[in-house]
Amino acid sequence: MDQTVELLRAMGEESRLRILLLLEQAGELSVADLSQALELAQPKVSRHLSRLRLAGWVKDRRWRGFSLYRVVLQPGDIHREYLLNLTEHLHEDNTAASDLQRLDALRRSHAQSSIGETVSEQNAPASETGFSGDDIADNQPPSVL
Repeated sequence: MDQTVELLRAMGEESRLRILLLLEQAGELSVADLSQALELAQPKVSRHLSRLRLAGWVKDRRWRGFSLYRVVLQPGDIHREYLLNLTEHLHEDNTAASDLQRLDALRRSHAQSSIGETVSEQNAPASETGFSGDDIADNQPPSVL
């Protein structure tokens, strides 16, 4: 019961709920991406992510100097199901819809700028890109952006 109360308490603030909704949609995002999509200052987003991490909603990993965050609750987990239910209902909310539109614009921007990076990384030695054949999951690039 205590874990459920803590999870719901952490979700009980608008900015944290917006963060969870974006992470649920995107899979994994950096603080900078969340800050841009939510139109909130990075320190504020970082504080909210810290609270969500301590409550068990999100997990972070390092990639090329960035902290990337994702929702960590497993499919079938009642808390995850609650979040998915909220996600479906909040698509009609103006604030959530605006956040998703900004995220989509950010994704398009990243996709366009990464085309050049991908070509140069393919031609660079592994020591320059930071990747080798023995990389583990934490060294993999973000799956979405």
